[in-house]
Amino acid sequence: MAARPAGTVGSGSVNLVGMAVADEDREEELKARLEEKRFEALLAACKSGQVQLLVDSHFHNTGKSPAYNAGENLVPLLVLVMFSLTIMLFQGMLIGTGVLVVAMLAYVFGVRPWVTGQVEKRVIMAALEDLKAWRSYWKIGGIAISITGRPDLGVAAPKGDWKAFVQLHVGEPQSQTQAAPARPAENVLSPFSAELRPKAAKKPSGGGAAAP
Repeated sequence: MAARPAGTVGSGSVNLVGMAVADEDREEELKARLEEKRFEALLAACKSGQVQLLVDSHFHNTGKSPAYNAGENLVPLLVLVMFSLTIMLFQGMLIGTGVLVVAMLAYVFGVRPWVTGQVEKRVIMAALEDLKAWRSYWKIGGIAISITGRPDLGVAAPKGDWKAFVQLHVGEPQSQTQAAPARPAENVLSPFSAELRPKAAKKPSGGGAAAP
């Protein structure tokens, strides 16, 4: 009986391992392509207005976010304070204090909303720049996506699965989106803009006859 050539079993094992590695590589490549397609679909939906990107401006206006700009927060405040102190020095305590109060009101009701808007714009532009940036911002958190007009249909970073959201809701017919069962809005709305909360329906004015 002829002896089996040495190394035959080892070569077969190496081939099997190589095939398994190749299969894993192909699977990872397919996953990467699918993620790219879903990001492209999300980008198109944001541009068309089907999906809205929500930004927690308070979170991103801190050092935790790459969108934070310290000068944007400090420079206007310092300018207003220095201007008020200058008036106080040359015009007296009473006038200077009044100018300081007006300056602080201007900062709270003028500068702060402007800073909030700038932060939101920077986050949206940076996050949607490409897939790599989107992954980074989603990992950081402080953003969410939802169907426009349906804040109960959304998902928030970093724990939410944005890819599953895109697969389920982006590109669906409008009728199917509206017929979807509502989920509690708090999982998306709680850290984000108050204007997106569903508004209660207005009660009809008294005196009208009831509809049959």
